Amino acid sequence: MPARIYEVTRPFTDDDGGVALNVSGLACMRADAVQSRCLVIDDQGRFAQIASISNGTVAAGARLALIGRKPAKDTVGRPPIQPGCSAGNRKFKDLDGEAVAYAPPFFYVAGSHGCSRHSNRFRSSAFVLARIPEGQIADASSDGTLSLDSSNVETTYRLSEALVAAPQTRQYFTQDLMTANGHNVEGLAVTGGKLFAGLRAPTLDGNAFIVAVDVGKLFDGSAAINQGDVHTTR
Repeated sequence: MPARIYEVTRPFTDDDGGVALNVSGLACMRADAVQSRCLVIDDQGRFAQIASISNGTVAAGARLALIGRKPAKDTVGRPPIQPGCSAGNRKFKDLDGEAVAYAPPFFYVAGSHGCSRHSNRFRSSAFVLARIPEGQIADASSDGTLSLDSSNVETTYRLSEALVAAPQTRQYFTQDLMTANGHNVEGLAVTGGKLFAGLRAPTLDGNAFIVAVDVGKLFDGSAAINQGDVHTTR
């Protein structure tokens, strides 16, 4: 299949305003006759960024804070209580964003939900799933120097509950990625009311896994997520 080359006319930026070198996820709304409006996540940041794709070009737009420098009091659920990452617990820092999905009327952004790849540290900020109303993306400025109002961003820790409830892979949750085949979310899709988290690890007998759960449960803290609520495929 032939490759198509896109020119980046306005670069994506990291949290400090420098050029982002760790873009790890992108999802787009349905394209109109002129352009696609998309949301992009940087691996090592707290922000997502708008992108416009049109006529072979990609331009970064306004930024949107998904998490702050400290845990938000209104995040649904709670982070894992007894993480197994061998280097122990470290401060809330960045999302370690790995994947973006779009399913009207929301965009979704997932952290890695795993230990830091090389340092084996546990940071609760990496165990956040964010949901953003599509209207905020559609109406966002194309000015890459602006930051959007983040008051409509919803966050939850409850994807961790779903991952722990998956019997085939739960024993690898918060285990070191490089040496213990630890959990790591790498892909995301939302369709038919279900969220599908694609796992980079663990891999067992050459198989990778997808964990599916009702997306509504992830943003509702009123009922537990149990094994019966989760479906795992390989």
